[in-house]
Amino acid sequence: MNIKTCSSVKLLRYSIRTKRLIISFVTVLLIFSNLSVAYAATFTAGMAKRDAPGPFAVGVISQGNWDGTGTPDALNYSQGTQIKNQFYSNIDAYQGSVVFWVTPEWNGNDGLNHYIWNGLRGATAQGYIAKRSDNKLWFEYRDLEMSVDVSSWTAGSTYSVVVRWDSNNTIDGTNYASISLNDTHTFGATSQPGVISVNTTFSVGYDLNTIGYPANALIEGLTIYRRPLFDGTYGID
Repeated sequence: MNIKTCSSVKLLRYSIRTKRLIISFVTVLLIFSNLSVAYAATFTAGMAKRDAPGPFAVGVISQGNWDGTGTPDALNYSQGTQIKNQFYSNIDAYQGSVVFWVTPEWNGNDGLNHYIWNGLRGATAQGYIAKRSDNKLWFEYRDLEMSVDVSSWTAGSTYSVVVRWDSNNTIDGTNYASISLNDTHTFGATSQPGVISVNTTFSVGYDLNTIGYPANALIEGLTIYRRPLFDGTYGID
């Protein structure tokens, strides 16, 4: 009687373990089946993910040669499905915001180009956020163009960056674009842009056009919104 009881207990334990394994396996399958969008992106194998000093637990770090030469890490994604005209599932050319936290491995006065977010640039399509060799953080999306001095940035410090644009309406009554650094807002691009074309491919952490100019920085929480975010005074609340 005792032997049979023990055997039943063992069978019950195995049954519970088996059920747990099955539930865990099904859960993993469900998670991955709901992440189909992620498979649209491509990235360099072995690209580093590190503990992040900003508001996120980890972030991706896109690196290349220290002087900006050579082929850097590559993280690309498409504009997605066209919804209407220049409005796609991953970008709205007419208005929007790009938000991220960046921790550079370089000082802001290093005189080098570091591309953070970039679309293929050309005669009819262009868009990027980059610290250029003039030590300014530039935002350009077709005819929208403005910059903010970041020569005081220091390696290892984390900065909050919010870039906003609206091709049909001014954000502050005068300008069609804005760059906010750590909640300090600068406005620019006083001329209304022409027709903005969406790029076919976008990249994170390097210049897609030249396959160079690595960010050499930890990038956290890069998010694209379909509206110019509200800063407490301007933008869409």
